[in-house]
Amino acid sequence: MGTVAPVQRSRLVSVGDAELEVWEAGAGAPVLVLGAALTVDELSPVSQRLADGGGLRVVGYHRRGYAGSAPLLAPRSVDDEAADAAALITGLGLGPVHVVGASYAAAIALALASAAPELVRRVAVLEPPPYGTPGTAAMRSTSRAMVAAYEREGAAAALEQMMTILVGPGWRGADPAELGATVTEIERDAGTFFGSDLRGLLDWHPSDRWLRGIETPVLWLGGDDSAPWFDEMRARLSGLLPHYSELTVEGAGHMLPITHPDAVAAALRAFLRSGERPR
Repeated sequence: MGTVAPVQRSRLVSVGDAELEVWEAGAGAPVLVLGAALTVDELSPVSQRLADGGGLRVVGYHRRGYAGSAPLLAPRSVDDEAADAAALITGLGLGPVHVVGASYAAAIALALASAAPELVRRVAVLEPPPYGTPGTAAMRSTSRAMVAAYEREGAAAALEQMMTILVGPGWRGADPAELGATVTEIERDAGTFFGSDLRGLLDWHPSDRWLRGIETPVLWLGGDDSAPWFDEMRARLSGLLPHYSELTVEGAGHMLPITHPDAVAAALRAFLRSGERPR
């Protein structure tokens, strides 16, 4: 089990009209860890392991509306988020970089590789959201219901509904290490998640042609205990991405970077640092 711990050297970096809270740790080849959705420290255990293992400079950030970054002024799309990531890479003089994204941020990682391939060396995506698969309708129906609850009752009520479904009615008493953030942090950022991220997800329509055009090597990482719709997306990506590899973590679900950080970090290190493509 991973622990939620602060990383090193946090600061604010301008991306044009906003400032993003950026942190980094380690030294070596640059790895950009994209800002997570709702649970801000979801990738912290994995990031720290990558940095501590040597040879990698891990740079992460909080997206607009999260933690200490600029407040969210309007809903943003996956492409908007990818543009912020590109601006950050350029502003910090990092490119080309390896990129890691989980869940919603995995969609951002693919969009970044498509829009700015010159800035990206390799991309690792942890269970990106489904589209064009049998489970897409069910996932999108659930997302629409959460957005409707947010619009009807507010962020607190929508959050309670969602976390009760995902974790259980006692989710507020769970260890923050099992959630990827403290309850206070989750409550603080819930408006961004329901008001922007879920809407961005519903507007994300990656076509077959678009995916075939991503020339960057992509590693898919997932768990064998996740919802079937994530495995359906894995199958779709495996048949479309030109330079694709995959690895499934046994006993893991969708929160695999928190529950299985050692396995995830090892797979990422092999892919990002040595160029190996685990199968």
